[in-house]
Amino acid sequence: MIKGKEIIAASLGRLLQGNPELQVTGFAIDSRQVKPGNFFIPFSGEKTDGHFYIADAAGRGGAGAFLKRGRRPDPSVSPDFLLIEIEDPLIALQKVAAYYRQRFELPVVGITGSSGKTTTKDYTAGVLSAKYRVLKTTGNLN
Repeated sequence: MIKGKEIIAASLGRLLQGNPELQVTGFAIDSRQVKPGNFFIPFSGEKTDGHFYIADAAGRGGAGAFLKRGRRPDPSVSPDFLLIEIEDPLIALQKVAAYYRQRFELPVVGITGSSGKTTTKDYTAGVLSAKYRVLKTTGNLN
């Protein structure tokens, strides 16, 4: 878990609303996957803009979200919902992830390439789990 104030500091963001002492239990990049206590990252793509789904994330019990500078908060979102203004959602998420990762002294295996990454990740985790406790991403987050 991570507190809102840690997300603010790590992302170099600015609190717009909500309680910075709030405990965040996880992160989601798809509003349909938000679970209670999750923090929503509103990415913009070719087909849609994640900022359109902040109210949906809040309605699913989300704890908060980033809001790109220059965007206006959705008035339907409760003032208790943590909103942090940032320059860029991807860079902010990377900064928070780096901050959080520094809490742990764990080896990391990175797998890159143009094809076969998910299969390689799953096989690698399977081999390593015979001797070590292993964490891996669920599914495919390409």
